[in-house]
Amino acid sequence: SDRYPFKPPLVQFSTQIYHLNVDSLGMIFLPDLCLGQWTVSIGIRELLQQILELMSEPDPSLALDIEIE
Repeated sequence: SDRYPFKPPLVQFSTQIYHLNVDSLGMIFLPDLCLGQWTVSIGIRELLQQILELMSEPDPSLALDIEIE
């Protein structure tokens, strides 16, 4: 977005993924992106690290696809 880093980037998988924390449109739920917790100090590197961690360790409290649980 032209408003980055003041607004969070849009993070979405372009191919379908079967994961508890990814919805059917490929949108991923991360608190820093979705709960208004984004700050300019969060860089892309940290954001990608959060995504990697979530992919390896799904978080049921952040579930977007409850059928996967």
